[in-house]
Amino acid sequence: MRFSGWLEVNRASILETNRHLPLAVEDKGFYQAPLMKQRISVMAAAITLAATLAACGTNTEDVDRAGPSRPTATATEKSDRTVPVSEAHNDADTNFAQKMISYNKGAIEMADLASQQATTEEVRDLTDQVSAVQSSQIEKLTTWLFAWDEDFTLSDNEERGILIEGLNLQEAIDDLKPRSGVDFDKRFLELMTAHHEGVIQLAKDERVQGQNLDALNFAQQIIEDQEIEIERMAQLLNIGFEEGAGSSSWL
Repeated sequence: MRFSGWLEVNRASILETNRHLPLAVEDKGFYQAPLMKQRISVMAAAITLAATLAACGTNTEDVDRAGPSRPTATATEKSDRTVPVSEAHNDADTNFAQKMISYNKGAIEMADLASQQATTEEVRDLTDQVSAVQSSQIEKLTTWLFAWDEDFTLSDNEERGILIEGLNLQEAIDDLKPRSGVDFDKRFLELMTAHHEGVIQLAKDERVQGQNLDALNFAQQIIEDQEIEIERMAQLLNIGFEEGAGSSSWL
């Protein structure tokens, strides 16, 4: 069973047991992320619960009678689900994974906001893609950090140090939230472009300084994917403001 199916089957029990996770998980900063959405918390809790049950030798049939309850971590979405995460890593790998999670949380926050307030179908379509991709990446990165026995999140000070156009993640969201109409769509694309540029630089640093092969390959894929999305957003900005600048319509 794929992780998404496993999560749906066990959603109710995960929400209940989330309150009883081991103290070691709380020490990793699991409950400290200020922008963590509920669905992300459920994802990370599922990963942690499954790993904890496996480590303790608990019979997983009591948790999931519909199928296997332990999601096997992998290096990429397309890799063999039976291949475990490599534990060999260095500080650069840890920094990459932690900062990617923070970047992704910020992107999901902005995308969720845009799904409600964006005025054009093109921008709303982009938000759906952003939310799906970033959530999947958080699942992967959280699994790696657990396997590496590292904290899941950055400290508050470190998180505030992640900037988008000179704004920390919360400030960027606060800047976007009160806007409406064309002004909202334009600002969303500008902030998401700056977000992607920050992610690309983080991935390039990982390619130079990292050790873990899974993380290095993932970083390269991030660079390629984010560059494509930046180009797509630039096209939306150019089309929108060449033809409809200052009007109530985008395209």
